[in-house]
Amino acid sequence: MCITFEKLKDVEHKHVLPMGLMLSPIQTEKKILESMDEDTYEELVASWAFSCLDEYSDCYRIGGAGDHGIDVLAIVSNTPKIVDIYQCKHYDKPLGASTVLPEVCKILYHVFTKEIPMPRFYFIVAPKSLSTTLIKSLDNPNSIKMRILKDWGNLSKKITNTTIQHSEELKNFIDTFDFSKFRY
Repeated sequence: MCITFEKLKDVEHKHVLPMGLMLSPIQTEKKILESMDEDTYEELVASWAFSCLDEYSDCYRIGGAGDHGIDVLAIVSNTPKIVDIYQCKHYDKPLGASTVLPEVCKILYHVFTKEIPMPRFYFIVAPKSLSTTLIKSLDNPNSIKMRILKDWGNLSKKITNTTIQHSEELKNFIDTFDFSKFRY
């Protein structure tokens, strides 16, 4: 499967904030982010990364079915082979490991199969943030790796709806992967 990327400037913006929220003078930035639908939130993250971070020459919003775990792909300026990936999660509560670890497995698997490029960084962004436990885990990359290796069978089911065999080659890939790439 080949992923096609839509250039940000070519995206037709179909998602908006609710009218009442747009016109309300006393909304905080956090409330505005929380009130967005998931598509609008992904568009905002893509626009923000492209417009506010000087390090990207292009950003693509990919999110949707078959996105291989990439909601936003950002090309590091003048280096098309170096990319950052943004995974946007717009949930009603802080993200926990049960939501994030399958996404980590998805990225690992698709990088392993060379369906997507190896990211420089993989950012998890969410308006309600992450659970304290998950933040502590991400701050200790070895703990994430050990959990992925231990629970691969259950976690991998969310990649293709069937368990992906944990071959020796895949185990070695995961074992040598730099888990400090995962940021929040």
